[in-house]
Amino acid sequence: MRYFSGFGLYGDYALFESLLYDFGYVPNHYDIIGFSSGALSALQYAMQRIVNKQRVGRVILLSPLLYTHHISNNSVLNIAGLDSDLITSFKRNVENLDSKNNTQIITHVSFESFAREFSHINIYTLWNLFKKACIHSYKKDKLKYHTTLYKQLGFHITDDIMCLDSHNNKECRVFTQFEKLTTLRNLWDIHAIDLEKIEKKSQKFVVFIAENDRITNSKLISKYLSQFGICYILKGRNHILQKVANKRA
Repeated sequence: MRYFSGFGLYGDYALFESLLYDFGYVPNHYDIIGFSSGALSALQYAMQRIVNKQRVGRVILLSPLLYTHHISNNSVLNIAGLDSDLITSFKRNVENLDSKNNTQIITHVSFESFAREFSHINIYTLWNLFKKACIHSYKKDKLKYHTTLYKQLGFHITDDIMCLDSHNNKECRVFTQFEKLTTLRNLWDIHAIDLEKIEKKSQKFVVFIAENDRITNSKLISKYLSQFGICYILKGRNHILQKVANKRA
């Protein structure tokens, strides 16, 4: 099995192992699995193996971090890098993130909320602005960038970045790690991926998505990806596919 972790994580497969077993997926040597941003890396790796005429087992995506503009009417994910030039007037918005009085942190999983805030902007300009904002947030406070990210994913963490404070023993087996800026940039440097080709050449194409995922548009993603394989929509779970306790009124 080849597993691709989410950004800032390693050992996170422990979170999903029992879930996969419950659904009858016992990984074999040729399976390719990826979580969140790692799902995009898994797809890219599958494409590389297909191009090289190598065997591809099951391709399993766990809460794939697909942005709205990735999804088109055809089978090719539009993930290729876009023009990095920003309109001058929008650069000021990004530069404001560096203000000492501005404590806002924008992570790479915040695109849906970011897009709602700047809905009047052209999607391609918005995408460039978003990437720039993420990089600015990372450079400004790497520690806060990672802690904000972990909370957005659904982890319960203490002030100690390397310690997970959770009653869920499975989460305690997951270790956090600081990622380099180049790794963040590489999240967006992925070439177009032909899902139809992956569907035809792989043993099976499987997706697990949380119905109420606050990070991605789960309805849109599940509708799109279900064209190419099996899509499980899990109720009452967060982005890391763990059950969320119901809050009492």
